[in-house]
Amino acid sequence: MTNLILYEVGFWVGKILSVVASIVIFTLIIRRIFRFEKYITSDYIELANKIILILVIITWLRFLIDISIAWYYGYIYEQFAFYNRALGNYWWSYFLMLLMNIVAPLFLFFRKVRRSFLWTFVIAVMVNGGMYFERLVIIITSINRDYLPSMWNMY
Repeated sequence: MTNLILYEVGFWVGKILSVVASIVIFTLIIRRIFRFEKYITSDYIELANKIILILVIITWLRFLIDISIAWYYGYIYEQFAFYNRALGNYWWSYFLMLLMNIVAPLFLFFRKVRRSFLWTFVIAVMVNGGMYFERLVIIITSINRDYLPSMWNMY
């Protein structure tokens, strides 16, 4: 039951993170197109980046909790699922997801990056891409390996 609650909380935190990153992207585009520099200042963008940073830290903790639960419970199928995600056929998507969801947004700890519109745009796009890679990792690595070795195809 606790494991299910953690998955649901992590799912919704990821969705909120993706929505906030999308709002930041659209805000920066609207700021540039309609010349709203007077109204959408760097203070607002910095505040949005701080929200993204908080949500990224929660997402990072969720990844650690998921891996810890899989290791601690000793359930071999869940352990294999994490092993397959990190070292299986789609290992590149797992590490790209971690790079885009966890590593890239950590640059928002620096004030210059948080107040830069270009870096904010790049990091927000990476966060959105990372969220889509997370869905890819969850779905594709789950159907990549079945119980029968004859079903082990690349999709």
